[in-house]
Amino acid sequence: MRLSALLEGLEGLRFSGGGDPEVRGIAYHSARVKPGDLFVAVPGFRTDGHLYLREAVDRGAAGLVVEEGREVPFPLPPERALVRAVDTRLAMALLSDRFWGHPSGKLALVGVTGTNGKTTTTHLVEAAASRCGMRSGLIGTVTYRVAGRELPVDRTTPESADLQRILSEMVDAGCGVVAMEVSSHALALRRVDGCEFRVAVFTNLSQDHLDFHHRMEDYYRTKERLFLSRREGGLGAKAAAVNVDDAYGRRLAAGLEGEVLTFGTGEDALLRGRLLEAGLKSSRVLVSYGDWEAEGETALTGTFNLHNILAALAACILLGLDSSTSLEGILSHPGVPGRFQAVEEGQDFAVLVDYAHTPDSLRRVLEAARSISHGRLIVVFGCGGDRDRGKRPLMGEIAVRLADLAVITSDNPRSEDPLAIIEEIEEGARRAGEGGRRRSRERGYSGHSREGARAGADLRRPRGPLRRRGGSKEGHTEEDGKRMIPVTVEEIAKAVRAEVLCRGDGRSRRISRVSTDTRTLRKGELFFALRGERHDAHDFLHQALEKGAAALVVSRADPGILRSAEAVGAAVLRVRNTLSALARLAGSQRGMLGCVVVGITGSTGKTITKDFTASVLARAGEVVSPTGSYNNEIGVPLTILRAGPKTRFLVLEMGARGRGHIRELCAFSRPRIGVVTNIGYAHLRWFRTRERLAESKGELLQALPPDGTAVLNADDEFAPFLRKLAPCAVVRFGTGKGAEVRAERISVDDRGRAEFLLRLKGGGKCEVRLPLPGRHNVENALAAAAVGEILGISVEGIVEGLQEAKVTGWRMEMITRPDQITIINDAYNANPVSMRSALMALGDLAKGKRAIAVLGDMAELGPVSDRAHLEVGRMAVEYGADILITVGRKARKIAQAAREKGLPRGSVFSVERVDRAAEILRAIIEPGDVVLIKGSRFLGLERLVDLVA
Repeated sequence: MRLSALLEGLEGLRFSGGGDPEVRGIAYHSARVKPGDLFVAVPGFRTDGHLYLREAVDRGAAGLVVEEGREVPFPLPPERALVRAVDTRLAMALLSDRFWGHPSGKLALVGVTGTNGKTTTTHLVEAAASRCGMRSGLIGTVTYRVAGRELPVDRTTPESADLQRILSEMVDAGCGVVAMEVSSHALALRRVDGCEFRVAVFTNLSQDHLDFHHRMEDYYRTKERLFLSRREGGLGAKAAAVNVDDAYGRRLAAGLEGEVLTFGTGEDALLRGRLLEAGLKSSRVLVSYGDWEAEGETALTGTFNLHNILAALAACILLGLDSSTSLEGILSHPGVPGRFQAVEEGQDFAVLVDYAHTPDSLRRVLEAARSISHGRLIVVFGCGGDRDRGKRPLMGEIAVRLADLAVITSDNPRSEDPLAIIEEIEEGARRAGEGGRRRSRERGYSGHSREGARAGADLRRPRGPLRRRGGSKEGHTEEDGKRMIPVTVEEIAKAVRAEVLCRGDGRSRRISRVSTDTRTLRKGELFFALRGERHDAHDFLHQALEKGAAALVVSRADPGILRSAEAVGAAVLRVRNTLSALARLAGSQRGMLGCVVVGITGSTGKTITKDFTASVLARAGEVVSPTGSYNNEIGVPLTILRAGPKTRFLVLEMGARGRGHIRELCAFSRPRIGVVTNIGYAHLRWFRTRERLAESKGELLQALPPDGTAVLNADDEFAPFLRKLAPCAVVRFGTGKGAEVRAERISVDDRGRAEFLLRLKGGGKCEVRLPLPGRHNVENALAAAAVGEILGISVEGIVEGLQEAKVTGWRMEMITRPDQITIINDAYNANPVSMRSALMALGDLAKGKRAIAVLGDMAELGPVSDRAHLEVGRMAVEYGADILITVGRKARKIAQAAREKGLPRGSVFSVERVDRAAEILRAIIEPGDVVLIKGSRFLGLERLVDLVA
């Protein structure tokens, strides 16, 4: 479409120079611009699209849309067009709508807005339309679905350019009805302008998002736009379904013109509902509309779900669908994951999960849980960070008032201190406890995640529903849904080159999960009997069969195992080496995957870089990455075997204990991007010199394809050597001028978290604050940012991914006690480089407070061990440690060097056991102290954290 045709008749837009190019698409992320796209410069919360105009032009943008008064800081090529807009967000919505042929006008589009119930209501509308014989589409928090086909979820309501493209896909797929969640952010930021809504649904309104809207009146006015006519500044929905049990709903219904169908449980509603029976797994409802009345059973329980049922049915009636058939579809829906969902694991008490994240939704689900409870009601909940803080004490008050026990825990703190969030929740909890039903109330518990959840679990009793709520994106946890591409026993046997000793009862049965540990084995999984240094899994084959393994991969099997396998219908496959067979199966699966593989290695920072990278890439699709440091010949295959057809990115951490190890891992994982964080002193026991270590890490780069990319640390002295090994393009990160992706203006806040200006290779830039302490994590973040830019993630997505990353435990994990003692748990591993980084973070975090360093042995340092431990002792003094406690025989050298450097003898303690270190620490620790705990993994210093935290 020519740009002139695209602009014709659109208010607030004007040509400002250049030609009249053919427009092939609409883009708002400069990194995603394709030749011929029209780039719309949209101001964002963290950065501004006007900063990336040159990058958009360099990538082939046919034209630029910029706001009035904003300058283009370079001469625009004459064939490129410049368009001025009063509001580029609105302009993007109107341009996208026209470019894609006004798809909403060809659909029966239902927009659902409100604080709670949007997700369930849209799913119910989709189910009803399908029952009525219509193809349907769904756009919302949990999924985007086009006629049953799933699309990646970006946000509840997509940006307008993405939204109109998705709606166009729905038209092409033959969809008739589309149900869409319309968030208040989407309304305020003009994402849905240009859409033609057949029906608008109002579920309810209660406090939420006041960090964005500031006042409830502003929040309401934003929601109201969906229902108002276009002459009143609204979106002009043709009909409205409004919940008049809600005060804001009554206000809305009273002021609307046109077709309005009210719903609720009271007599003033046109469509009415009543809850006849309610249980844990089902309820029975009665609905009536005029002379029509029907009742039925549904898996949706609770009064709030009755409102969702009525909302969906009201929308269907306004669409002209048959009421009875629509209700059948609605009542047959099994429920949305994470919405008052029962969890059955054979326990003798009831468990419900709900992702409610507002005071009103917490109240509703607790009241519903109370109505079906036969015992105590326990609630485990938290509040997300960087969101409306005003609701935190309200939720604390509601939880204590309505539950018998409230466990306050952490829920996606983002950039905030989890304990600070908990303290704000506790403010309301204390308020309720002082004036509430104290006689029947047990003491509430609070703490951060593992401890809080454990407290709730330990206090359970049979028959009382323990309800868990949380606000994170549903289904997007590390383990949920991660399965390999299903394969049959015969296909597995071929892939691993096995002799089939027993075929089992289903040669065509497909297996999608693999296990190497009988303790966590689940029914239907494929079990690999691996031999370890201490145990041989062949000794546990009977247990594997008892737990329901569908097939066993073994290197030996006695007749008893074969008889047991035949008795339960399990297959037995014999190979020469089960570890090699595991790698072969991973390689076979890798060949079927269409994802991009990112390999990460280096002496230090691999795990955190992996966590940062996975979080950044998650902005663009499903990511599979190891949950811990699964970086060896077992962990890497198991990670690959968690990837499936929907996986877009596979992030692998690669370690090495000798030459050729990484080469072997790359042989079956086939990475396209390789990251080397640095070359330090770790594992010199295996390599003797850093040069040999660099050669080993370089095996990752040598395995990259010609169209791959190597990501190297420009600040590392081995970067020139590593660059020569890469047969492909190279991107360097760091703080010096030689880095294409670099950090500038690095500082730390009062929690020790690094803040810096991120500059990307393509010219993008933005301020970043990392979610964990330590300046050294800037390098890890830069490596992840480089990978994100290579793979097309926008600067906004990169920054969001870095700031919201969840880092693997025991790595700079901060715990603040009630007496303001701060403990930095970095107990996973140690080498001289990581020791330096952690001690530097300790000094940054202490800032006038007393700094205590508890440092343990560093393993696998080979010939440099003594020298390295002495150097760490000197570093402890240089970076400001006031007290030093060393643990282990090798760590005596740390204590020795610290004394020689001038740390008083009375401030240096050297012990060999963790329990003795705990005794000393408990004796000397004082309120306000900052404590660093770090040592090599074999010491188990995390036990010290448990003893003193």
